[in-house]
Amino acid sequence: MTAIMVQPGTPRLVKGLPPLTQKQLRDAERDKLYIFNTSPRTHRIDACGKRWTIPPCAEGEDVSEALEVPGAYYFTDVAKVQGLDVDYKWVTVDGADLARDIVGISNFQHESNNLVRWGVFISETPNPPQHVIDEAREQWYQRCGEKVQEADRAYALNGGMVSLPDGRSISEINKDHLEAAKILGVEDQKPWARKNVKLLSCDECGTGNLPTAAFCKSCDNMLNEEAAKRKFPAKYAERMGTQDAVPEPVKRGPGRPPKESV
Repeated sequence: MTAIMVQPGTPRLVKGLPPLTQKQLRDAERDKLYIFNTSPRTHRIDACGKRWTIPPCAEGEDVSEALEVPGAYYFTDVAKVQGLDVDYKWVTVDGADLARDIVGISNFQHESNNLVRWGVFISETPNPPQHVIDEAREQWYQRCGEKVQEADRAYALNGGMVSLPDGRSISEINKDHLEAAKILGVEDQKPWARKNVKLLSCDECGTGNLPTAAFCKSCDNMLNEEAAKRKFPAKYAERMGTQDAVPEPVKRGPGRPPKESV
């Protein structure tokens, strides 16, 4: 599938196909739609044989620059294959349907593709009214609130760490949670988001872990015996059962009496 961006007055020649007609070009120019973004993240979506990029909202601005969607979008697809000969055909997509596909709100799309939750919206004009921008930004703030609550729950449960089936531990708190805390201005109030949190360095591999971590997220070395016993009793018992119960030798430095011989 090959996407053809149409521009007024410049019909594109495609092998085996006639150029776009003036009517097709006029249809592309009519009823354009504009996709805007109120969040600082960039979204890239593949639709109709092309990668569409929704630009981020620059710092200090209310809304991003617009991603322009033509009123009618034309691209080529394979019509017939005979040996080494390939015949192509024009495929037309309504601009409104294409815009909904890009934003992830068309029929049969999963909710995880819905960019409206991230402050993206479709406008019929290149200059959307302020109340529409404010509503989209409120959606973004609401999503940020959900991510902060999600991180709070993870941190309260086990310092944000979760054990994998292979025995390793990883953090459930990712850059989405940190970004949300920053957007809402609560990063200094959240121990999992503070920039000055002193990480606990693993003495086996050197990886930095949250201070409350029981095991290293990289090598699974036990970092905090008390936390491991409380949060992962089965794993703690198994780990302790494999360790040799040999007491460490007494270190004798200068000034200590020599060991008495029997």
